[in-house]
Amino acid sequence: MSEYITTDASDCYHSSEECEAFKAGRRGSDAAGYRLHEIRRVTAERAEGQRKTACPVCTERAAGGATP
Repeated sequence: MSEYITTDASDCYHSSEECEAFKAGRRGSDAAGYRLHEIRRVTAERAEGQRKTACPVCTERAAGGATP
C-alpha cells in the first residue's frame, strides 16, 4: 500500500514533499504568515475518505509527463 503526504488544510494528497505544487503551497502559506500544518502520511484511500484528491502535478509526474 503506497503512502502519500497531506496536511489538515490541504485539498490534495501528494507523492512526496518534493512535489512542486506542495512546496509552492507551503511557501505561499509561510509568506502569508499562516501557521504551517503538520505533514501527515496517509494512504490514498484514507485521503480520499477525507475528501482530498490526488495532486495533478504528482499524477502527471507518475504518468511520465512533464512537470510545470
